[in-house]
Amino acid sequence: MNTKRIFRIFFFSYCTLIIANFLFITISECYINPLKKTLLEGWNLSEWLINYNDGFVRRGLWGEGLLYLYNCYNLDIIQNIYLITIISTIALILFTIYFFWKKGLSVFLLPSILFFGSYTMYSITSFRRDALMLLLIFLALYFYKKWIEGEKKRWIYYILLSLTGIFVILTHEASFFCFVPFIAFDHYVRNKNRLLVQRAASTVFFILPILLTMGCACIFKGNEEIANNIWNSYTPYFHEKFGEMLPIGDGVEALSWSTGQAIRLHVRLNFLILLPGNIPSVFAWCIIFFLAFYLMMNVNKIRLFEHERENIDNEHLATILFIQLAGMSPLFAVLSCDYGRLFVYWSLTSFYIFAHFGKEVYPVFSTASKKINKIYNKNLFRTTWFYVMVSITIVLPFWGFKDPLRTSVIGNIIYLIDSII
Repeated sequence: MNTKRIFRIFFFSYCTLIIANFLFITISECYINPLKKTLLEGWNLSEWLINYNDGFVRRGLWGEGLLYLYNCYNLDIIQNIYLITIISTIALILFTIYFFWKKGLSVFLLPSILFFGSYTMYSITSFRRDALMLLLIFLALYFYKKWIEGEKKRWIYYILLSLTGIFVILTHEASFFCFVPFIAFDHYVRNKNRLLVQRAASTVFFILPILLTMGCACIFKGNEEIANNIWNSYTPYFHEKFGEMLPIGDGVEALSWSTGQAIRLHVRLNFLILLPGNIPSVFAWCIIFFLAFYLMMNVNKIRLFEHERENIDNEHLATILFIQLAGMSPLFAVLSCDYGRLFVYWSLTSFYIFAHFGKEVYPVFSTASKKINKIYNKNLFRTTWFYVMVSITIVLPFWGFKDPLRTSVIGNIIYLIDSII
C-alpha cells in the first residue's frame, strides 16, 4: 500500500467521523431535544437574540429579523437559528472544498486546522454565526476582486462590496478585522503611482461606508439596561416555548461589559493562564502559531489527488498569511479568546485571498515571508512524516486552553468515537 493511499484512507475516515458527528448533533439538538434552555442561557444561541428593541446596538441585525418573523408570522426563533446555522455550515464546507479543488490546493489539511477540527467540536455544536460570517466575508472579497478587474460599471461592484461589508459588520463587528484591513492595504498598494497622502486619502474614502458602520458598532455597543430590555423583548416567546422567563443569556449580557473589562478578560485568558509546570500560555501560543503557520504555508506537501498542484508559491502564501494575521491581531490580542475559531477565520480567509487575488508586492510582509520560508526549508520541516505528525497533534484551544486535546485531530477522533458509541 503506497503512502498516498494511506493518507487518503485516513482523510476519508476522519471526514466520515466528522460528518457522522455533525448529523448526530443536528438530529439530536434540532429534532430530538430542541428545547434545551441551557443553549439560550449560555453563549450558544443567546447572541443571536440581540436586536434593536431598545435602539441600534452592535450585533442586533439578525436578532431583529428573527423577532420580526416570530411576531409577524409566528416562526419559531430557535428553529430558525438552527436552520440558518446548518445551511450556512454546509454551504461553507462545500464552497471551501470547491475553491480548494478548483485552485489545485490540497484538501488534506481541511479536516484538521483549516476548518473542521476545533470548529466542529465547538462552533457547530454551539450554533454560532461563524459559517454565516465567513460566507459574507468571502462575498465581500469577491466583490472587491470584481471591482479591481472591472472596466465598466465598477460602481456596481463598489456598492455591492459596501453593502456586504456593512451587512457582515452588523452581524458581528469583529468580522471587520478579517477582511477590511486586507482590502485597505491592497487598495493602498495598488495606488503606488500616487503620492502617499493621496493614496491614504483614497483608501479611507474607498472603505468609508464600512468604516462608518464599524464606528457606529463601537459607539453603540450597549449597556446593562439595553441588554435587559432586549432580553425582555422575548418574554412572550419564552413563555410560549418554555412556560417561564429565562435568565438573561451570556451573549446578550455581554452588551453590558465595558471595553476595559472585555480587554482584561481576553488578555488574561490568552496570555496569563499558567499551564502545567507554571509555564505561561503565551509560550505555548508562540509554538502553536509557528507550527500552524508551517502547516498552512506548506499546504500542498501532501497531495491526495492528481489535480492538486505539486508546487505553489510558498512565499506569496506566507505573505498573505502575515497580512491576515496582522489585520486580525486585535482579535488575537485583546478582543477575543476563542483562538480555535480565530484560526478558522485566519486560515480560510488567507487561502481565499491567495487563491483568488493575483500576486502583488507587499512591502515588509514580503520580506518577512522570505525569512520564514528559509526557516521552514530546514531538513526537519521538509520531511513528510513530520508534517503529518504536526497536523494530527497540533492543538487549537479556545477560551484560554479549554479542552485543548479535543481541538487536535487525535483528540477529535477519540471524542467523536466516544460520542457516537
